[in-house]
Amino acid sequence: MRVPKGTLQKVAEHFVSRLREELSHEEFEAMRVANSAEVSSQFCHSRDYCDADMIMYEAIEEVAGISAVTGRSDYTKSDYTINRNIAWAIASKIIAETQNFMDTGR
Repeated sequence: MRVPKGTLQKVAEHFVSRLREELSHEEFEAMRVANSAEVSSQFCHSRDYCDADMIMYEAIEEVAGISAVTGRSDYTKSDYTINRNIAWAIASKIIAETQNFMDTGR
């Protein structure tokens, strides 16, 4: 089961908002700069400063209503991973486009 892209956009925005709460201005900027220098677009340096995976899990659960651990027969671990990766890619783009710590990105 795939989550609609609009919902994943909201998950990503919520994730970035939570990162802003967790990280100092200096940490957020260092993360953003490190991400821009990263060869792999699959890697986000937010993990250098906080448990970003947990923040993403919570964002998916809070916004999309889907838990990483689910008993639903129509939603598999693979579905969760696909949706998480899409949300993470959107969040990475939001972070990359951020020019200022106070810029909400949206």
